[in-house]
Amino acid sequence: MPSLSRRRFLRVAGATAGTALLGACAPKVIKETVVVEKAVEKVVKETVVVKEAVEVEKEVTRVVEKVVEKEAPQKAAEPVTISYFAYAGGSSEDIEDALVKRFQEMHPNVTIEWSILGWPQYADKRKVMIAGRTIQDVFAFSSSRYFIEGALADLTPFWERDLTEINVDDLVPALNRGWICKKLWGISQGGSNHVLWYNKDQFDEAGVPYPDWDLTWEGFAEMCVKLTHDSKGRTPRDSGFDKTDVVQWGTAGGPWIYKHTGQWGPVWNAYGGKWFDNDEAPTRWTILDKPEAIAGAQLFFDLIHKYQCMPPQELKAAGGQTIGFDAGGSSTVYVWSEVTVGFQKNCAFDWRAAPMPKGPAKRSTWSAIKYYSMAEWSKQKDWAWEFLKFLNSEAGWQIKSALGTGLIPARYSVLKSPWFMKPFPNLDKELLGSEEIMNSIDPWPGGWIQEFMLPDGISTLTEDPFEECVLGNKTAEQVFKEIEPQLQEKLKEGMAKPIC
Repeated sequence: MPSLSRRRFLRVAGATAGTALLGACAPKVIKETVVVEKAVEKVVKETVVVKEAVEVEKEVTRVVEKVVEKEAPQKAAEPVTISYFAYAGGSSEDIEDALVKRFQEMHPNVTIEWSILGWPQYADKRKVMIAGRTIQDVFAFSSSRYFIEGALADLTPFWERDLTEINVDDLVPALNRGWICKKLWGISQGGSNHVLWYNKDQFDEAGVPYPDWDLTWEGFAEMCVKLTHDSKGRTPRDSGFDKTDVVQWGTAGGPWIYKHTGQWGPVWNAYGGKWFDNDEAPTRWTILDKPEAIAGAQLFFDLIHKYQCMPPQELKAAGGQTIGFDAGGSSTVYVWSEVTVGFQKNCAFDWRAAPMPKGPAKRSTWSAIKYYSMAEWSKQKDWAWEFLKFLNSEAGWQIKSALGTGLIPARYSVLKSPWFMKPFPNLDKELLGSEEIMNSIDPWPGGWIQEFMLPDGISTLTEDPFEECVLGNKTAEQVFKEIEPQLQEKLKEGMAKPIC
């Protein structure tokens, strides 16, 4: 019996199968496909040629060649080591350790050497390492000075290459501001938004309604008066109130000393205050343009002197936790959302969160956005970029959320996920990630533009003079008028320097 060639075998096999099926189901014709593949041993340009037999209607059989793309066996990836300097704000050793381990599981050839520090130790060490060109491959930055000094790598080529994968539509614009001079220098890892925290137990005891979305700054001041009392239970509205013997303050303001822009700035913004005529390309400070905004700044300092519901600076500085919110010394405080972790651990009372009060012009929410970048002199830029993407990916955020972070994700998909903020049942995630809150985020004069234009001594001009308001020696209007000419002069000097 003559031997069958491969082609003849395929024809016979296809015809036999087709005939058997047609016979069993006659007179109806059924289409059946039989594929017989046998890879040819010869490989040319990683393409394997496969023979395929196809049976079609009316018992017509034809043989076609099918090209199957087959990836060539890849060599084992070369071992790579990258370094990572994590910032503890809104994070922890547990979170960073879990992130690093997960990335290494995804990429077994990569080893990440990492460390973590809080503020101000992080800033001090980072400054020294950048000066010595020894900063890690991936590190957190909050200052455009590092762009000016050439420490940051340009991420734009990586961004443009992976644009489809990144899914730009999923990014929250208010929390993704890592662009300078139309180039990308930092990937946002989320923001720490201002939130008005309150002691629910103290509100209940005083019979004061909880703060809500309709609360104004004037209403906030009156609310805090009702919550403030001395050791004899007298409020600032009562005769004989002793402000040197207060056991519970209505508010402790924010986390800094009172002259800091982060204290009075949100109130000033809410009353219409605006730093520059153009945030992207400023030519003039506009701090005197709206008298009503200056009145807003004055309202903040009035909390100390007029309403007497916020402790004097010397008491806040000296008292520490004795007048701190988490120790029950004050009924409210507005600070970053990242402190959620600390409140969860340390507060023995029922704490809740509300939006920042609103002013006549708007609601103003300040946010400390956490950016990570790579060092310009990194020798592992491709892998550093992969790690940067992972930190802001959904997989990365699932780890952060599960272990407890107070940062607000820079991705809509995470904000809307059922697992975001799950570890914090006291916190309404709608409060943190709502469209209204995101639209209320204001840049303060501590971001990119200010540092470009006013690299030297800006905090001296925008903060130190307000110490006189803290002490009650001058009004906000007086201070604004005093510093405005100096700020304009500084801006002119800055504009004369090339930026991009």
